[in-house]
Amino acid sequence: MITISPLSNDATAYLKAPFVPLADYYGINDSALRAIENQVWAGHTALHNGRDDLAIELWKAASIQRKRRARELGLAEFKTVTLSGRWVQNIGHFVYVDALLKLASLGCVEDVDKVVLYVNMYRGNRISNRVLLDLYRPHLGVVGDGVGDLSDDVRQVAHWMRSDLDYVSLADNDFVDPWELVVRANDIWKGLRRKPLVSLSQEIADRGRAFCERMNIAKNGWFAVIHARAPGYNGGSQCVRDVELTGYEPIIEKILALGGGVVRLGGAHMPTMSHPHVFDYAGFAQKDPALDIYLASQCRFFIGCSSGLEVVPFLFGVPSLWLNSAPIGDSPWSEDIFYAPKKFHHSGSGAIASLDDIVNASLAHSQFASTYTDKGFGIHQLSDREMESAFDFFFRHAVMKEALGEDSRRITGAFRAKCEALGLRQRGTAIPSAVKHLI
Repeated sequence: MITISPLSNDATAYLKAPFVPLADYYGINDSALRAIENQVWAGHTALHNGRDDLAIELWKAASIQRKRRARELGLAEFKTVTLSGRWVQNIGHFVYVDALLKLASLGCVEDVDKVVLYVNMYRGNRISNRVLLDLYRPHLGVVGDGVGDLSDDVRQVAHWMRSDLDYVSLADNDFVDPWELVVRANDIWKGLRRKPLVSLSQEIADRGRAFCERMNIAKNGWFAVIHARAPGYNGGSQCVRDVELTGYEPIIEKILALGGGVVRLGGAHMPTMSHPHVFDYAGFAQKDPALDIYLASQCRFFIGCSSGLEVVPFLFGVPSLWLNSAPIGDSPWSEDIFYAPKKFHHSGSGAIASLDDIVNASLAHSQFASTYTDKGFGIHQLSDREMESAFDFFFRHAVMKEALGEDSRRITGAFRAKCEALGLRQRGTAIPSAVKHLI
């Protein structure tokens, strides 16, 4: 039996805001659907205000109500979970698709025989990378790709059967947010020693190898990837996840000294990287979605940040380092991802902010740089030396598989305990030198 608790007063207060329900926006005329989508919108507002606890409360309530409505309509008999195009709209969302499919394949999603993606369940959806989607087709049904709009009746039925990206139903009383979905799936998958769910097709592998040979990318048979999410990704709004393309020179020189090639990935809007021995794919005129996936999944290791592309190496089991990761409360999902967070300081005094300062200001999950400025905080990237030190640690322990020393274990353990004490979930391997000041 599906049970739901009444919303708290704080969560209910968010429902009083004048939202534009998704049901109206997408043209589905159903009053029950509109009421539930209003809760989803309210949850996003709570999240942007630093109240992730209220966001989760609102999203969970919406997911429970949606599932109950599907039961009332008799749709549960189909034993199908439907996904909207939001699950593939951004490349970073594929990590959630991957996690749900892993759990479904292991029988960890109750009363579900199949998972189906309705690409155009809602009008205006796009597919971030069709090549990556194609790799998941053996595990995922895909409807509506390459055809016109679905009828309103079909979209409405698909909506009631859908698993929401904000909060996912695994059983009648087991609902998880996306972060927990990925952690749970990969903990089980890793415990079973399973290989990645997807692998490259022979055709993509051959094309990728030929490209690397033609461009002389793979020095001595291997290459590393660098990716920095440049400002402007959000169409001009400054995001705390944005990273300036500075400070990478020492890391590049070390990779070259090790005998590897270096590829810089990114979008056409990003500034160019001028280095004689770096292949700047971000500025390459003939981009190919297949090459995007090949380069990110077949590198020896990946140096990235908190951005969507970073899920690709994770999906394929490639060692990853997130430099200047942010927000501070958004930890990677696995110990296999190493990360060094950005630093924050008090604008008035210039003093480095503690983890308590950030959490008490409700900034642990805030995305927009203006929110930090409004609350009296400044944001700055790690220095060249700090980035180089983080890379050295990552290379020794993630790439060369050297065990962590006693001092490193003590610092990373203390940081995790500090996060948990403040209500933050922490799972990635934090670079000790980058978090020592936060303990």
